[in-house]
Amino acid sequence: MARYIDSEKYFDIAREVLNASSGGFIEVAILHTLEDNARFTESTIHQYTNVNRLQISVRVRFGDKCGLSLTTDATKEGLIALVKRAEELALNSEEDPYLPIPEAKKNLFFEQVDPAVARLGPEEKTRFLGKIFREFSGDFTFYGIMRSSLNFVGIYNNLDLNAGLSFSTLHLALLPEDVVDKDTFWVQYSGPSLDSVKYDDIFTKLRGFLKMRYAGVHFKPGRYTVILSPYAVKEVLDLMQFVGFSAGALEQGSSFLAGMEGRRVFGSEFTLIDKPLRDPHFSMPFDFEGIPKRKLTIFENGIFKRFIFDKRTAKIFNKKSTGHSLEPMSSYPFAGHLGMPGGDKSLEELIQESHDVIYVSRFHYVNVLDPKTFTLTGMTRDGTFRIRNRKWVRLPSLRFHVNFIDLFNNITGVSKEVEEVGFLNSYGMDLPASYQLPYLRCDGFNFIGFSTEEE
Repeated sequence: MARYIDSEKYFDIAREVLNASSGGFIEVAILHTLEDNARFTESTIHQYTNVNRLQISVRVRFGDKCGLSLTTDATKEGLIALVKRAEELALNSEEDPYLPIPEAKKNLFFEQVDPAVARLGPEEKTRFLGKIFREFSGDFTFYGIMRSSLNFVGIYNNLDLNAGLSFSTLHLALLPEDVVDKDTFWVQYSGPSLDSVKYDDIFTKLRGFLKMRYAGVHFKPGRYTVILSPYAVKEVLDLMQFVGFSAGALEQGSSFLAGMEGRRVFGSEFTLIDKPLRDPHFSMPFDFEGIPKRKLTIFENGIFKRFIFDKRTAKIFNKKSTGHSLEPMSSYPFAGHLGMPGGDKSLEELIQESHDVIYVSRFHYVNVLDPKTFTLTGMTRDGTFRIRNRKWVRLPSLRFHVNFIDLFNNITGVSKEVEEVGFLNSYGMDLPASYQLPYLRCDGFNFIGFSTEEE
């Protein structure tokens, strides 16, 4: 990872693909990631890996027939075979009346690469992590990952659409385990630059955990006031897209927001905006169909404003694409830059105002129980606390069943603090995506028991 990604070579690959087509419409999506991972266990880097992942996707269209093919082989022979497979699939497919009209005659090229991230290798990661491990060696044992990557996204077609983005990403996930009680906590940072991860911020959070060494207390299932961290809120918003405001959910008939445009769904404290252009943070200037992205309000003061569309779902519902095609050649619109504005009180003030509140660091194994009522089930993880009279007491991980329509109608506080929460668990390509979210205090969160056999 000593040099930037050379975007010219991807243009050459695209030209080879486009020239190999025997007619019809053809488009190419090229994704390339150079990834550098340092995984650590018991405060020791135990695995260091480099990943070079290239994917070339081709979609060929003859009228209303379409074929899709993928490859990792960028040789001329491999690319010709890729196109021929896609053409054969297209000719043997059924007609699809909702195939989108492709973009044409656009040139969109952007670079968002931090040289400091490009230079991060084994020695630099070892020094960075070692400083944290030494500072808290008597308090925590650390587990987690530090991942940096250089990436390229390219979208091309034979109607002169040429769009490319090269960018860097940096993710740090720290799972500190208390050496005394063996309880775990969670610290996460994501950003496009090395400046997005700061020692002072990390140390402040870790020192805060040291103040929470109190024995657990008796706990009964029931409805409680909670403070959800930005990490927990992100889990909910991810699922809200898949069964809510994505037009993919509308097409499948699973959206709890069907017919709700212009109507109040949540409390007035709930505003949700997609902001894909927000330099110096993660920014994505176009989607996977070459549509330029723009700011879009999805909820405003609890009122549902609009669904998000890619070109196919827009054609189905007689709308315009909002620029939310997520993956090459697929159709399930997704917003990767969601944000909620902060409130007028600090997190500390939200806690001080609460006589009895449960703080949730993050969720785990969250699933949809009922998409029509947006009811989710799952468990808390890596730091669940009951705060009574400002005293933090640790709880074991808890299970929950929560109707989030009801819960988000009972928001009683939004923090001033807004944190950047990235997409850490990437099993494919890193995308320049993250949410900017505050802490939410809500009434009526339904805990149904412990996630272990503890009672």
